[in-house]
Amino acid sequence: MILPEILAMVSVTGNQHDDYDVAQGNLLAAHGLPGAEGRNFLNDLDWIDHVAKTVRIETLRHSYQFRDNPSAFENCPAYFCMLVLATVMYQQFGVRYNPARIRDPKFQDPYCLDPDFSDSRDLFIHGMIGGPGGTCASMPVLKAAVGRRLGYPLKLVEAKGHLFLRWDDVSGEQWRPGARFNIEATCEGLACPPDEHYLRWPHPMDERDLTVYGYMQPLTPPEETAMFRSTRAICLWENGNYAECLRECHWAIVLAPHRPQHCWQIMDFYKKYRAVMATKTREEVAKLALYFEEEHAIQENIVFGHQERLRRGRPGFNLAEFGVFTPAEFEARKQELSALPGIITRPKVEAIPSVF
Repeated sequence: MILPEILAMVSVTGNQHDDYDVAQGNLLAAHGLPGAEGRNFLNDLDWIDHVAKTVRIETLRHSYQFRDNPSAFENCPAYFCMLVLATVMYQQFGVRYNPARIRDPKFQDPYCLDPDFSDSRDLFIHGMIGGPGGTCASMPVLKAAVGRRLGYPLKLVEAKGHLFLRWDDVSGEQWRPGARFNIEATCEGLACPPDEHYLRWPHPMDERDLTVYGYMQPLTPPEETAMFRSTRAICLWENGNYAECLRECHWAIVLAPHRPQHCWQIMDFYKKYRAVMATKTREEVAKLALYFEEEHAIQENIVFGHQERLRRGRPGFNLAEFGVFTPAEFEARKQELSALPGIITRPKVEAIPSVF
């Protein structure tokens, strides 16, 4: 699934956003999913370029408003620019939250938004390009793509269960004068909640969430791409593509091995995968299952993670949930599985990094 190109794209840019197009990374992750059939993503990129040019024209056209009354815009040129961007995208291009996915219009309930994870239009930016609208998984990405085309220092930031934008250039190295403020990208206008808001909403976070899981920190290009592959995995699972889901989870770990949420995701899906496969006939398993080497790589890394957690004095995993018991029994099971008739084997695939 075009993975060499994706890896090359993020390896060239590293942690810098200058030469990395977040829209391209997002659209590549949506390729071939339900809701994206037959799309010409080059046309989508052209549409984003057009939006950015329109935002630039409108920003310049209305710049007199800031010059005449800067206090109306927080005395902050960056705030004014983001207000124009949000307004133009909403009023001229119809970029809004998919109304069919809103349970609570007042957004007070943490579960007030209900995306359909089986439909890629709810998860990726093409859902707002001639589609029904976006969600918090896609709206910040589209606005980041437009803003970065204009040179705005916009970063994607994960809260627990939510994604938002941040204008992140306090020192003014990229865009003068310097500024830092959050942007709630799902709004029709411009809302800039403080960090404290996201520390509590939609789910409260503790120190471990911030230091270990990296919430509230700007994402790098590899981390952004890993997030898109992780989202693709969810959509694949919801559509019954169980093995492909686990492969995408693997790529998320390859791209961002230091973010444990991707490790927990593959473990959670693997437990579900085992339960699903147990209900299938041999013929169905042959069509739906991972290759033996792939499943072995997942189990091997789970065993390693179990040992690492015990070494650090933390509770280990219940290995029986993953079809393994102790490291010694795991090796015995490996030999047993490889001897079973009908097991499909392929050349060795790249193992999932040991990142627990």
